[in-house]
Amino acid sequence: METLFPDVAGARVFFISIVPPDDEHRNAVALLLEEALDPYGLDVDTPDRRLAAYHRVENTYLSTFQALGGRVEAGPMPGGGFRLQLSIPLGARP
Repeated sequence: METLFPDVAGARVFFISIVPPDDEHRNAVALLLEEALDPYGLDVDTPDRRLAAYHRVENTYLSTFQALGGRVEAGPMPGGGFRLQLSIPLGARP
């Protein structure tokens, strides 16, 4: 890709809608795209797998934060919205 687009750096994401949206068609299109675009490094993934990977990273950060003594509170706010509060003790106070 660098030789074709030298001024474009980084990863790119393409969202492709498959009709009909069933696993058989999705897998066939994914295989076709990966084989045809293998020289360019295309990797096809489903939204479910991508979100699961993001959640694993998120859970790792939260677990580490909590292991250090941090506290995480989350929930809906009165009147709408969502609240997320993170706190970590900085040391004992006299």
